[in-house]
Amino acid sequence: MFWSRSNRQSIRRSRSAASRGQDFRFGVERLEDRRVLANVAATLHLGVLTLTAQDGAFDDVIKISPTLDHPGHLDIAGTGTTINGVSDLDVQGVTSIVCRLKGGNDHLEFGANIAGSLTFNGGSGTNKLDFDTFAGIGGSVRYVNGTTSANDDTLQILASHVLIGHDVIANFGAGTSLTQLGFGNPSPVGQAFPKEAITLLKWDLGIPSTGPTAPWELWVDDLTFY
Repeated sequence: MFWSRSNRQSIRRSRSAASRGQDFRFGVERLEDRRVLANVAATLHLGVLTLTAQDGAFDDVIKISPTLDHPGHLDIAGTGTTINGVSDLDVQGVTSIVCRLKGGNDHLEFGANIAGSLTFNGGSGTNKLDFDTFAGIGGSVRYVNGTTSANDDTLQILASHVLIGHDVIANFGAGTSLTQLGFGNPSPVGQAFPKEAITLLKWDLGIPSTGPTAPWELWVDDLTFY
């Protein structure tokens, strides 16, 4: 491309004006607020739903519930967390669930029903697994220690009508851990208590390990069951 002399002179004048700050105003424009959401990848293989967090100290907050209008489906919802890039994911054909949530403060709230097991690995940080009313696990619940450093872990099964078919296994590792189990059905009290169902009562008694011990008896009066 060719430029005429008059065009070049015009360009020089414009540049000279810009260098003197004439006819130019600089400012700062406020852009849209954005934050990086923690993303969890969900994969389903042979009935096993695996939720894997991205690397880094992200706070993954996930709730798993039944999809009421689609029997056999699960609703996986994130709070400040996306599942496969969306905040709410519908999945069907799930029998077991494995969660690998890595760093950050992670919380999984489970309120669905599955025939298999639930494995929760919160990684480092302050992590929590709890259950909603009428949640059901046909297999076992496993709370897995996912870090070699000390962290805080909480396992809560406090809601009513929670059914777990097999074991509850917790391996918290180093740090502070809290396990709360109950409430279930309240035990009867008073005359309604089924005392004939009791087969063993155990006390830990302090008995000297050396030397003779005089004969002793244990009397229990007004035993109260809670």
